[in-house]
Amino acid sequence: MIIRKATIMDAETILDIRNHPTSRAMSDNTSKISLENHLVWFKKHYIDGEDTCYVGELDGRVIGYCRFDKCEEGHEVSIAMALEVRGQGLGRKLLKDVCNLVQGDKVASIKPDNIASMKIFQNAGFTERLRIYKWSGK
Repeated sequence: MIIRKATIMDAETILDIRNHPTSRAMSDNTSKISLENHLVWFKKHYIDGEDTCYVGELDGRVIGYCRFDKCEEGHEVSIAMALEVRGQGLGRKLLKDVCNLVQGDKVASIKPDNIASMKIFQNAGFTERLRIYKWSGK
């Protein structure tokens, strides 16, 4: 898997992954997002802003993304993988590798029924504290 910073050219693929019903069910905002709104938001945060988004590529196509949004604790981390690659360990690899690229503290808020994400974050070096996962740098 190749890991690189996301560009505006990745925005539509990232939206497709994010808008999948399984991804939406695990998001804070479970609504489907329009391409027009997503492009404005993506540009504001990841092209012109201080937040960072990385993508994982396999065989020349984006298979997942990992976002780092500035927050009081440092960076709030979120990740989503394309349905066809889930369960293959690629999410854990993407998360662990990009956490080593981004400086500063990292936290994640994971829904209690999102067991897969809990395992990915724990295996990538995050520890749970009151439903918030904090990266310990492992």
